Amino acid sequence: MAWTGDPRLTAGPRMAAYLHSVFVPGTRLGPVYDLSGDVTVVELIHAATIRIPSGRLGVGTPWPDDSFAPSHAEEWPDGEWWELAERIPPGAYRVETAWTSAPFEYQGRITDMRDCSGTRLIVRDEPVVGWEMALGVGERVEDVPQGLEPGVYLETGLGCFADAAHRGTLARLFLKAREESADRPEESEQRAVEALPDGNELVRDDTVGADLVTMAVDDGTLVSWLGRTAGGELAAVVVAPDVTMLSDRVRIGPRD
Repeated sequence: MAWTGDPRLTAGPRMAAYLHSVFVPGTRLGPVYDLSGDVTVVELIHAATIRIPSGRLGVGTPWPDDSFAPSHAEEWPDGEWWELAERIPPGAYRVETAWTSAPFEYQGRITDMRDCSGTRLIVRDEPVVGWEMALGVGERVEDVPQGLEPGVYLETGLGCFADAAHRGTLARLFLKAREESADRPEESEQRAVEALPDGNELVRDDTVGADLVTMAVDDGTLVSWLGRTAGGELAAVVVAPDVTMLSDRVRIGPRD
């Protein structure tokens, strides 16, 4: 019997089509409003492999909760962290980013805009048959206000996947590396944080064998989408833009 999720959490047709399509290079996702051209998936990058020894996956800001000094209050809002209720087997997991290209008009000129349109953590290499929104630790679907989505609210423009049990240490390592880079930019190549091929960063804490990887996100509620196999097992965790806010004129599903 195929998996069927709670209708209050499962992705609608447009979001499901996007999540199924955005990690397939060459896929044309649809036209760009009034411009001539398509949003096209141009590249899938293996960004990193991260260790989650606790089996507790978290999403949110990479900044530590105690790093928001008054002078940085607007730039780095506090408390932007969320731990998924669903556990994953302790281990190392591949993180991939999907990149799209689309025509963009600026000052009367049309240029190609390249953008990260999705980040996924692969739990198992099995086909995904459906998607549902993740809940946080201690959260029930009944607790989610009607019309709202479960997730973490971000205003930093930067998110992360991390081992939730070691998030505090990993976030402080991230902050320390940023401060050292700002103070001594000529020594930035010696930072403890590793620059990744997709422009994100990887933080490793080898004392406990846990990692944090950053990712570009939109401001607002960051929803974590759980990709389910036919048997209901968790295959992937995906963070993507709020596709449901796009105009209905934009076709999300792939087309020839």
